[in-house]
Amino acid sequence: MQPIQNNTAYPTTQEINEAQKQKPAANTDDNTTQKQQNKPIQDEYIPSDKEAKPATGLYQLKYSEDGTPKISFDNPRKKAADNKEANQEEKCTGNTDKVEREIRKLKEEKKQLEQKLRMASDPQKTKDLEQQIANIEQELQLKDTDIYRRQHTVFSK
Repeated sequence: MQPIQNNTAYPTTQEINEAQKQKPAANTDDNTTQKQQNKPIQDEYIPSDKEAKPATGLYQLKYSEDGTPKISFDNPRKKAADNKEANQEEKCTGNTDKVEREIRKLKEEKKQLEQKLRMASDPQKTKDLEQQIANIEQELQLKDTDIYRRQHTVFSK
């Protein structure tokens, strides 16, 4: 397989300068024609999108209502701050009071059952009270966690 070859011959800068020197200037006394002859050839950027957004971070000359000129600066940081304020979401507050009340109520129940257990003399009643205390402890282990608090948090605007 052979590589693609570009056989197009472009004139070098030296050849262009020599060709310009060979052409006699119509008015050699004029300084502008001499400047144009010595000016190097440059590429010019032409944007393809004619409705492109203007660049940010530029100083621009603008005129006020009374016609006096003034300089304005297009600050990209200020625009970013304005966009953040516009896109800022509403702030909500979380409330875990309901969960805290449930936990406090379970702890109080556990204390009351433990007091009854100490006072109880019947073996059947003590067994029943121990079972109730075990159930409350399991429920406390489930509810007295950060995960449970987060899941049952009430949010308000």
